[in-house]
Amino acid sequence: MDDYFEMNNGRILTLYNLSRMNFAVRTGLGRQLFKQRWNLIVAGTSIQYRKRVRAFDKVTMKTQIAGIDARWIYIEQSMWVKGKPCFLCFFESETLF
Repeated sequence: MDDYFEMNNGRILTLYNLSRMNFAVRTGLGRQLFKQRWNLIVAGTSIQYRKRVRAFDKVTMKTQIAGIDARWIYIEQSMWVKGKPCFLCFFESETLF
């Protein structure tokens, strides 16, 4: 939280990181990464800030894989408050062996 009791960009990125870990565990991606001894490293991030998130707002987070190619896994994440989008983020993750 910042001085105005709003979520700051550092907290937003931390929550997105925790959400990606949760997503990996729930979908089985984490098991495959562990089995192959791979690691997901975030190489690029693009965030759109649309609406402020104030202290004690209930936030819904959505995570999905937007695409995969030979080198990258593209992950789209968003935060919603009361059915309205607040933040939209695209992560470019490299799979390291």
